[in-house]
Amino acid sequence: MWQARRASWGRGLLLGLLALAVVAVGATPVQRAAAAADAASVPRPAPQAERVRVGFLKVLGEAPMVLARERGYFAAEGIDVELVDFAVTADALPPLGTGQLDVITGGLNPAVFNAVARGVGVKIVADGGSVGPDNDYLALVVRRELVDNGRYRGPVDLRGLRIAVPGPYAVVHYVLKVLLDQQGLSLADVDVVPVSMADHASAVSRGAVDAAFSVEPFVSQAVRLGAVRVLGAHEVTPNLTGGITLYSPAFPARAPELAERYLVAWLRGVADYNAAFGPDRRDTESAVQLLRERGIIVDPTTQLPGFRADGRFDVEGMRGMLDWYVAEGVVPPGIDLATVVDFQYVDRAAQRLGVRR
Repeated sequence: MWQARRASWGRGLLLGLLALAVVAVGATPVQRAAAAADAASVPRPAPQAERVRVGFLKVLGEAPMVLARERGYFAAEGIDVELVDFAVTADALPPLGTGQLDVITGGLNPAVFNAVARGVGVKIVADGGSVGPDNDYLALVVRRELVDNGRYRGPVDLRGLRIAVPGPYAVVHYVLKVLLDQQGLSLADVDVVPVSMADHASAVSRGAVDAAFSVEPFVSQAVRLGAVRVLGAHEVTPNLTGGITLYSPAFPARAPELAERYLVAWLRGVADYNAAFGPDRRDTESAVQLLRERGIIVDPTTQLPGFRADGRFDVEGMRGMLDWYVAEGVVPPGIDLATVVDFQYVDRAAQRLGVRR
């Protein structure tokens, strides 16, 4: 196929040169115009796609990127996305900082801010999934026995309970902290137990823990096993971003236009995601299949992360998390969010697509 295409280009180029030769020997104006049109129509090889290396965690926040990749939106921008597997965000940060990766989408945690504190110029450039009224995908579940016998009647009754979170200083750990603050309690009043998210449902069901602050689809899994969903994160920390999209400092430095084009394709993926999982529910089955084929667990019957059409998120909610990290001593003071969050690329991408803020 390649040889045939190259031969076709060669024949087209020869025709173009012959057409231009007509001009060289004193053709009429009509002939010159026709020759120019023939030359302009000569097929040219497409420019080679530029490779962008993306850390891949197989989390819901990566759904817009996967949809954009599988549906050719990156290819339309001249981008070849190479997926590089990682287990957690913290593992992907070192290669992001050194430019071995260009982009990652993952959960916000102290490692992001500690990288910045060390002088690694990573930038948070767009959302990675936020909670909202219809996107309350982070939620607290409690053992049904505690609800039925009256031990748990409301958040103030969390005192003394064993509560699972995915790990220290995860987003849901912060939401739990805020919830306890609102009840006049603190994290010292509960027993926080690190448990893998995939094990939350079984841990609550077996009574290994009394409650879990978890993420979909594990929240719904716990409910199916008998737990009670008592509240969602949006009720505690409205519009909090649960995930972020990060750029390596080397990525926009070497190709600022490429950094913008990446987010053009990504925003088209956001639009498809919102169409599939928002109120319209358009082409949902196809989107679910594409995501599952790439290893992303998605259940369209549950609440899922929300994405604004313009790719931005609520920075103030992130500020609360950063303040907590500093107060806990896991992140040094003095980090200015204004130097970490950089919406310039997604804003230009949204403008190009005609998406209003």
